[in-house]
Amino acid sequence: AARGDGGGQGGAPNRHIAEQNSISTHGHMMVLRELLDASPGGVLVGTRLDEAFDIVMEHRADREPIVRSSVILTMASLSRYDELGLYVGPCLNHLLHGIKHNRRAGAGPG
Repeated sequence: AARGDGGGQGGAPNRHIAEQNSISTHGHMMVLRELLDASPGGVLVGTRLDEAFDIVMEHRADREPIVRSSVILTMASLSRYDELGLYVGPCLNHLLHGIKHNRRAGAGPG
């Protein structure tokens, strides 16, 4: 087996890699959020803003809670940049869907 691949034993190394990727994605999202919050309407415009939106939306269905959390936080920052209203709708739809899903999942009998 190649070094670092775990030799295919039990999948634990793959889980470790997935956790590392989730932490890395979370970190990148938080930096993106900081950049968005630093100067709304300034630094990210046009293609770069579209690219940021695409990345955030690409990760919205991630299974890792840390990534889902960073997506939600970044959506709020992204929506402040949105002069044309292109991002607010999809971000709001995702957030409302998540809130409804969590409410249904947490609702007990009667």
